[in-house]
Amino acid sequence: MSLERIIVENYKHFQDLDLYINNDMNVLIGNNGTGKSSILEMVHLALTGYLRNRPIYHEINPYLFNIETTKKFLEEAIRYRNEEIETVTPPTIMIEIFFSEDEDQDLNKFRGSENSETKDHLGFTFKIKFDERYEEEYLEYLKNKEISFIPTEFYMVEWKSFGDHNITPRSIPFKSYFIDSSDSSFSQLPQKHFMGIIDNTLEKKQRANLSVLYREYKEQFAKHEEVRKLNKSLNEKKQGSFSEEDSSEIALSLDVSRKTSWETAVNAYIDNIPFENIGTGNQNMLKSVYAVQNRREKQTILLMEEPENHLSFANMRKLLNRLMELSDDQQIFVSTHESYILNKLHLNKLILLSKWGNSSFNELSKDTVRYFQKLPSYNTLRFILSSKVILVEGPADELIVTKCYMDQHNGKTPLDDGVDVFSVNGLSFKRFLDIAKLIEINTCVVTDNDGNFQQNIENKYMEYRMPYIKICADTNNNLNTLEPQLLFKGNNFERLKKVLKKPDITIEEMNKFMEGNKTDWALEVFLDQEENFEYPRYILDAVH
Repeated sequence: MSLERIIVENYKHFQDLDLYINNDMNVLIGNNGTGKSSILEMVHLALTGYLRNRPIYHEINPYLFNIETTKKFLEEAIRYRNEEIETVTPPTIMIEIFFSEDEDQDLNKFRGSENSETKDHLGFTFKIKFDERYEEEYLEYLKNKEISFIPTEFYMVEWKSFGDHNITPRSIPFKSYFIDSSDSSFSQLPQKHFMGIIDNTLEKKQRANLSVLYREYKEQFAKHEEVRKLNKSLNEKKQGSFSEEDSSEIALSLDVSRKTSWETAVNAYIDNIPFENIGTGNQNMLKSVYAVQNRREKQTILLMEEPENHLSFANMRKLLNRLMELSDDQQIFVSTHESYILNKLHLNKLILLSKWGNSSFNELSKDTVRYFQKLPSYNTLRFILSSKVILVEGPADELIVTKCYMDQHNGKTPLDDGVDVFSVNGLSFKRFLDIAKLIEINTCVVTDNDGNFQQNIENKYMEYRMPYIKICADTNNNLNTLEPQLLFKGNNFERLKKVLKKPDITIEEMNKFMEGNKTDWALEVFLDQEENFEYPRYILDAVH
């Protein structure tokens, strides 16, 4: 059995989320602010009742609510205070967790139709909701206060199965463990793991001998000559007494009570270096592995927040391989910006997140998925994480489009404005546009008409006529590629002769030279700081 689907309302980034998930690996990919961390956080919250390592009862606050939901509530609160409406319905955070089908009779209380679909499923609902016991105080508060936040002081948490039974996280048949290597609570994991090894290795007699040895060392401290001198000096000067007449003696020593046993004093060392003093990358690797090892028997759902933090490529590979070994047969969620993880964990496990929604890579055609599986994952990730993209056919096109952009935007590069320009094989444009359609990436394609604008542009890209997709190509079939487009534009021929240092060349020879040396001529034009080139209309359309 595994988690199968998650439906969310009003939690942080997500006003509405309906997410179907894989029963083994789920790789969350998206730009910053698209909700990757929120998904991990809310799965852990619903399964355990913990948020940021604290019970949710102590962590309910207005910032957990979706900002649009909050705005709507505040607008209604103003109308209520002005007596335009009779009441204001407090918003609710809802997280529905659907299980995959299972015939285990112990799960019957989780089966029912008390869910947003009103259909028979296994699962439960977690809510942060208004506590109706405070109805009178709540309305009085809204009437007399000018509020800026949702009054979460009047809220409660609730778990209910789809069978309409009250439940607790203890009764949920899944356990969850959230691994965030940047979390300060992870600092004690190596020590806990080290003590676990000791507990499983030492016999009672060996533990007793260690206790005796540790106490002897502490007693020897008090008997050391320097310590005796210090204690004598303290009493001669009465520095530890309340008054000159006080005859009490004070002495420094080490605590020999059980609360300071040897277990609390030992420290984990890696190659003779205390754990806290080794590199951050190595710390994160060990923390992640120790976390999985310590919880392996209990956990079912493993949640990993950007495991690549502070790691080199080689160590990232080691860590990933080890975690996959340790978490075999477990459902895993990983959020990442690392292209290697995409390649290692397979594109069919990818969940794409954008500000417009979420999609699975499996929603693409089989041919498109197969294409990206063969492609180096860097380009795939680069495209997915972009907010605006200009796709071009080759390096020459990339240089000229970038040059045009800089000339049109006072020297700013496309990346300065969050625009990513990169070249792909012209035959691959439609593969990238399939992803753009899926998660609504603002995409512009700059392409040649190859002598037939109607067939190669109009007909070919008919299905990609979307508000966020733009196809830029020239309608003149005689100017079928970039070279004649630039060469025959205005006075560019004379400019090219100067930049390429070919003063005596004819225009036909120049065209032939440019077609045979695409990257060379484009690089010279890109680097030139003196000539003001005129650009084809379709390239100008792309950069505006």
